[in-house]
Amino acid sequence: MKSKILAFLSILASIAFTGCNTNDQWVEDNKNRLCVSFDAPHPGWVLAIQEVWEKKGEFYVYAEVKVKDPNAMYPQIISVVGDCVPVMQDGKPFQLYLAGKTWNWESIEGAIEVAGSDEFRKVFDTKGARKRFPR
Repeated sequence: MKSKILAFLSILASIAFTGCNTNDQWVEDNKNRLCVSFDAPHPGWVLAIQEVWEKKGEFYVYAEVKVKDPNAMYPQIISVVGDCVPVMQDGKPFQLYLAGKTWNWESIEGAIEVAGSDEFRKVFDTKGARKRFPR
């Protein structure tokens, strides 16, 4: 019985991360979804893509990472966090702006760290941009 439960859980885990990349970068998952994933210090971290903007043929993604429950105890196991949103990007380039990262080991490749949505708006000029994904 235990082996059947473990097999079922491993199938669920593989389905949950299908299309996401564990190489500290954003990825395209077919032409209908944009997925972002990277390593975090423990499984308590969650990632949420908040906005996707398109400007001059490029995409700009604002995402936030936070701990689900700051009062909970989590095992110190490097874990993959990720999120996917329905955006038709057709292979166009992306720039990731990330808020909430507090661990100080290794930057996330290609990401620009911002303090929050206000700083994102100061760094990224939305004039002439089209909002492709609101949350």
